[in-house]
Amino acid sequence: MSFTLKIEKREEFYPIYVKWCKLHGFPEITSAWFPENAFVAYKNDIACHGIWFWNTDSALALVGYPISNKEADSEFKKGGLDFLYQEVEKYAKKEGYVSICTYSHNERPTVIESLKNNGYLVGDTNVVNLIKIL
Repeated sequence: MSFTLKIEKREEFYPIYVKWCKLHGFPEITSAWFPENAFVAYKNDIACHGIWFWNTDSALALVGYPISNKEADSEFKKGGLDFLYQEVEKYAKKEGYVSICTYSHNERPTVIESLKNNGYLVGDTNVVNLIKIL
């Protein structure tokens, strides 16, 4: 069985995202930081992977905070992250974007490998992500 894509509203996906973050031991991030839409890969009606998509007023789209459903078996969801990035790319092209930007510093190389498998190039290295709370 192959994967299917659902573009879900923040209000629908955020509670699932928080649950998955807890399963991974990731910190919970306020929903106000996330865009209106999340892309979610499903297999047999089970959500396997998700990623947030920020629309911008430029030709550059932003994606970030990828996550997987730790309750789904690794073999079951294998290939789902690649599928998700491919679907995000199709959507971005359809919307007129010419580039997609993301970042990752994942101790397990799964996310970075998936990005590279899908044609993403390594940009800046040794960069620290800094955020100022206003």
